[in-house]
Amino acid sequence: MSNIDIRNNTIQGNGGSGVFMGADNMADVLVTNNVIGANGGDGIEINASNSPSPSTVLVSGNDFRNNGEDGILVVGDQSPATMHVTVSRNTTTSNSKLGINLAGGAEDGFGVNANDAGDADEGANDYLNFPVLNGVGPTGITGTACENCTIELFIADSDTSGHGEGGNHFATGTADGDGDFEISGCGQNGGATVTATATDPEGNTSEFAENYVLPATPPCAFKNGDLDCDGDVDDRDALIAVIHDAGANQISREPNCPALGSALVQATSAVTGPDIFGDVNCDGDVGAGDTVTVLQHIAEVALTPEPPAGCVPVGELLPG
Repeated sequence: MSNIDIRNNTIQGNGGSGVFMGADNMADVLVTNNVIGANGGDGIEINASNSPSPSTVLVSGNDFRNNGEDGILVVGDQSPATMHVTVSRNTTTSNSKLGINLAGGAEDGFGVNANDAGDADEGANDYLNFPVLNGVGPTGITGTACENCTIELFIADSDTSGHGEGGNHFATGTADGDGDFEISGCGQNGGATVTATATDPEGNTSEFAENYVLPATPPCAFKNGDLDCDGDVDDRDALIAVIHDAGANQISREPNCPALGSALVQATSAVTGPDIFGDVNCDGDVGAGDTVTVLQHIAEVALTPEPPAGCVPVGELLPG
C-alpha cells in the first residue's frame, strides 16, 4: 500500500479502530482533515512493522475524539524503525486512553513510555523521547527535546495520565543542536495547562509531554519591532504599523500584547530605548518611519536614517 491519501472523511461508530493500517509494503500515506471519533477501539492504529525503508505516514490536521482506546496508536518491532509516523497539528480529546501511544517499551500504568537517557530504546517511532517543558523565558515557553526536532505546543485536554491529550495546537518551534528550545508566544495562554510533541528529522513523532502549567502572567519580554508580539519581526509588523498610522482597527495580535503607542518604559539615565510600544526608530511616535524601519530590517539593509543613539536595535529585547 503506497501513495494512499485519506482525507475529508467522517469515520465513527466502528466497533474496533476507526482506521487500521498494516505495514507490509506501506509507504507514503497521508491521513488529513478527517473526523475520527466514537469508535470502540483506537481512532487510528498504525502497524509500523516490516515496512519498506524509508517509508512514511503523515497524520495531520485530523480530529480524534471520544474513541474507546487511544486516539493514535503506533505499534511496531523494527529496530531501528523504518516506518516513520509523523503526527502533526491534530486535535485529540476525550479518548479513553492516550492521545498518542507508541505501544510497548517502558510503559507506565497509563501506557506512557518513560524517557530514557540517550533515547537509545527502539520500537514504534524509535520510542522517541517526549519533550520536557520546564519554564517560560524572555519570549516564550522553554524546554528540552531531541536535537534539531520540531516541537508542537498544545493546550492540554484533561487526561488521567498527566500527558496531554493535545486539545488545541497553538505554536510550533525547533530545538537547537543541543535539544534546547524556546518557542515564541509572549504572554500567550497564561495559566493554561500545556503539552507538546517532538518530531525528529526522520519523521518520528513522540508521545505527548508531561503537562506543564504556565504562570498566570508569563514573565515575557518584548522585542523592538515585534508589533504583534509573535516572537519575530517581519512584514506583518510593518503592516500593523501602517494600519495604526492610518487610524484603522488593528489586525489580530497575541494576547497581552501592549497597545501601539502605549507607555513602555520611562526614559532615565539607566534605561535607553523607545518610550512607547511600536516606536521602532525612537522618534517619539508610531508612524510611517517605523514601517520603513521594519521593512529595512527584514530586507537586511542598513537603516536610513539611522536611529538615535541608545535606540534598541530592531529585533532585540526592550528594557523594562
